[in-house]
Amino acid sequence: MAHDTKRHVLLQALEVIGDHECLATKLGASRIQLESWLSGFTELPDKFFLRAVDILLEDGIPSLTDEQTRARRH
Repeated sequence: MAHDTKRHVLLQALEVIGDHECLATKLGASRIQLESWLSGFTELPDKFFLRAVDILLEDGIPSLTDEQTRARRH
């Protein structure tokens, strides 16, 4: 998977969570690791990428789905 795609997903998860420290904790990573991934210095390992995807599916996607559903009704 492209390094940029993983980074983009991580940035979206950060937007959903709203705080670097909270995201690091949810991912099971250190803040230093998170900063390294966000900066693009190191590539996000697959297991943390999948955790970020889980965050989006649990917390981020439902609100998008609700907005899309409302838009289709109008």
